[in-house]
Amino acid sequence: MADGMSRFAGCLWYRRDVKRTFQVAVFGASNAANKKTLASWQRARGGELIEVPSVLAHTTRFFDYELAADRGLRARFRVRMVTDSRLEGQAFLALIGSDAVVLVPGGTHDADAWREAQEHLATYGDLPVIVASSSRAVREVKGVPAAAGGLPLAEAVEREVIAAFRARRIKGRPTSSPSKSYVTRANALAEAAQLATEIGPRSMLRLHRSIRASALHPDLGFATVSSLASLEPTLFTFWNESHGPHVATFWREIARRGLPFRRRDVIGEVLARGRITNRNDYDTVTDLIADEQLTATQRRRLDSMLGAYGNARAGR
Repeated sequence: MADGMSRFAGCLWYRRDVKRTFQVAVFGASNAANKKTLASWQRARGGELIEVPSVLAHTTRFFDYELAADRGLRARFRVRMVTDSRLEGQAFLALIGSDAVVLVPGGTHDADAWREAQEHLATYGDLPVIVASSSRAVREVKGVPAAAGGLPLAEAVEREVIAAFRARRIKGRPTSSPSKSYVTRANALAEAAQLATEIGPRSMLRLHRSIRASALHPDLGFATVSSLASLEPTLFTFWNESHGPHVATFWREIARRGLPFRRRDVIGEVLARGRITNRNDYDTVTDLIADEQLTATQRRRLDSMLGAYGNARAGR
């Protein structure tokens, strides 16, 4: 009887769909060719095209879609590319965390692009490689050729990725939805970042837009409250340290909207605590130690704490 129940339980487990998300990197030497490939794929499969600007020079573009369950697997795909003026930067950012690579021939530096990619593939494992060109060979590339875009490319990639998963060459990620607490906090941070874009200095516009997009559209595996906690100082450090009418307006509007953020008095906290405990506070104290509102005694105490924190970090 026990053996029968065990077989019955195993049968139920087999019939339950396994949900996995696979990230596919669209990569090549030409940003224009990459964008064209991504756009045609997105039109064929649907899904909202998202753009997430970085505080640096690159922008991430991606879309998500899901296939119907097949033999116990419900596969979700995130198709992603990174624009970057530097080939090596693009290679690293596009390939990190990916389960498959689509190489898009589109320029005279295809072989160089592939050599850059291979360095990263050696780190991330034996990933499926699909060459998005059925008529153009790319020297040194060992991959599966496929039509350059649209549904044929999507289907070719899906076949290779699912076969690699079933063969246990790649793992994918368990498909999950952000928690309610994450969504609530992320929406609040996005609203604060949007407010910052409206009233903050133009020189920080890209930073504020990047924070908003990153909160609403996080990388796979980063839809967590702890990830938001590390993102929030990137937005609020400026607004905690700066002075002026726009800063007062920012915090007044944050309070009026009931957003769960309050201005920190970092200097006051550090002085009351008697020591610096983290890098964010260290950087803030370094920036504000020359503030004319501080007394000479307070500056001496802060300078001593800066030295103690620096020595502790250096292991002295």
